[in-house]
Amino acid sequence: MAFEPDLETEAAALPTEDDDEESTQERLLTEMTQALRSLEANTKGVFGSAVVDGDGFPIAWDLKGGTQQSSVALLGATLREQLDRSSTILDLGDFSSGLVKFDKGYLGIFDLKTDDLFLVILAGSQVNIMDLLLENDAVLRELKEILGGG
Repeated sequence: MAFEPDLETEAAALPTEDDDEESTQERLLTEMTQALRSLEANTKGVFGSAVVDGDGFPIAWDLKGGTQQSSVALLGATLREQLDRSSTILDLGDFSSGLVKFDKGYLGIFDLKTDDLFLVILAGSQVNIMDLLLENDAVLRELKEILGGG
């Protein structure tokens, strides 16, 4: 008796376009997360960061201490929208970045200028702002390269 393969089963085992797209998405997510981790590793005082889309959904994140990515994304998106609206009203041009100081630290919002994505950074009050901004520039460039816009 000759072996006759089940074509449906065999076809399911072969890579499909959906598999390629999923592996590409996984690779992009891994690379973005590594870039976010490098920001924290290279900047004393940074305890979290996230790439967020224009609708406020977190795409990739590296957050410590039980911080919820959805809360960070929502706060970032809300502030970004308010800053963007204010810059339009005041005729200051398009929003690019913002750093908000709180009693216990900072929240930074930096537009990636790619696919309506932006970077949100959380840092403690002890962070060196110049170090943060310099490392942030490097991470923004890396994220843009990963996303194909740099």
